[in-house]
Amino acid sequence: MPKLIKQLSAKDSSTRNKAAYALAGYGADAKPATRALIARLKDPNMGVRSTAAYALRSIGTPEATKALDAYEKDRAP
Repeated sequence: MPKLIKQLSAKDSSTRNKAAYALAGYGADAKPATRALIARLKDPNMGVRSTAAYALRSIGTPEATKALDAYEKDRAP
């Protein structure tokens, strides 16, 4: 998992997106990636932001939920 967390900071958006998607597969076990995924909610690439949100939903911790609530609020028209 540390390699996937590191890949969330890659220059290539495709690499960041794939890492976030892979972390989502770990569900709650991806808790160590929570902060890195929260940072990706501000990624310049919309796909990475969406996949990071998906991964955070799968983690389901209070910290992840709080970040998702703020993310959704910021996206609201």
